[in-house]
Amino acid sequence: MRVQLVVSLLFTVLAAAMSAPAALAAPVAYSVTLGSRGDFSLTLDGDKLTGLSLSAFVDTCENSTRLVMTFAMPANATAVSGNTLHVETDGTEQAYPGSSIHAVIDGTLDAGMRSISGTVTLSGLETVFSSGCPPTTQKFIAIVHPVTVPPDPEHQWSYTGAALKVDATPGHVTRMKVLVPMACGNSVNESDFDTRAYAVDDLPVAADGTFSKALYVLDEYQIVRLLTIAGKVSGTGVSARFQASSPDTGSTFLPDCVADATFSAAPPGGTGAPPVTPAPHPAGTPPAPTGGHQTLPHRTGPAAAFDWAELRLSRGATYTYYFVVDNLRCLNHATHVRVVVRGRARRLRCGRRRSFASGPVPAGRDYLITAQALRIRHRRIIRRGPVVRTLLHMREADSGWVPITNLPGTPPTA
Repeated sequence: MRVQLVVSLLFTVLAAAMSAPAALAAPVAYSVTLGSRGDFSLTLDGDKLTGLSLSAFVDTCENSTRLVMTFAMPANATAVSGNTLHVETDGTEQAYPGSSIHAVIDGTLDAGMRSISGTVTLSGLETVFSSGCPPTTQKFIAIVHPVTVPPDPEHQWSYTGAALKVDATPGHVTRMKVLVPMACGNSVNESDFDTRAYAVDDLPVAADGTFSKALYVLDEYQIVRLLTIAGKVSGTGVSARFQASSPDTGSTFLPDCVADATFSAAPPGGTGAPPVTPAPHPAGTPPAPTGGHQTLPHRTGPAAAFDWAELRLSRGATYTYYFVVDNLRCLNHATHVRVVVRGRARRLRCGRRRSFASGPVPAGRDYLITAQALRIRHRRIIRRGPVVRTLLHMREADSGWVPITNLPGTPPTA
């Protein structure tokens, strides 16, 4: 059978890789974890190497030059032995047909973490650069890429909280879904974790109600992070602590992101779990602003300015409500604006003056919205502006709504 491994090299190598990695017995779907340090793909047929391509930045040569390499495949080259991956082959840089680059890839397959960790070593780079270039070695981590779990709004969770949802049977946590905020310098990323997406086995619950798990996940920007979970099931609900960190790959480019958050969830009709969306303001307190101008400043990096607006659409006898970005103007080579509403992230293109910034939201409530200007090139984020948080109020259903003639596109469903 044919198994394809697609990995990404981010000065380090980060990836999406293996299901039951030690056996390599069944077809597995893989996809690329992209980053601005390049990417590489490896194709295995059983334990045999059948394809290899590599595109990487080499920081030891002439100001971090990008190399795009094509490799010849040795006939019947055995790449996997037990839990060990070893690939050794020669190739050329596409812009230098006479070059000769030697690649050595060594890794260890970890069935428990469903991952591969190892190194990529490139030598012969002096055949590309006239000034000469020593060999370079870069670490990588490859993980199973999560599958897409279709939304199921009718699903009844055993326990529900503001950020945490849990299904459980006696003695096991069978499914868990959580949005973990991750601090990366002056910005916050999210890792939307669903055990079903990562094919995690049921988590055993000890006699005292505790459970734990450690695994690799992808954050919102498709970067590999190490997530540890420690929780407890009690008569009143579930409480779990989520800690995330960047794996040790020796990278000097990737941000060092961390997370340490504790969430709770209660059974239907129970206490201790706040509603998923913010409650309306108590009587006598002013609501958050409705609409208004927003600026995403940055002295040298991507920046943007726009207006917030609300939109109501008729759905027969009912209405749906959306936040909209209007009059979008991007600065400092920004190409997109990333907006997060109720945990859902959207990238709005700078070329569009007006765009939906959210899916349907309940009217008459406040929402903490984050926005960030981005510079994206070849589908890679190469520069980020600061994250700006804004508290906005979706006006009440009976407020004065002004008709408009042009919608900002197809309304999102979620």
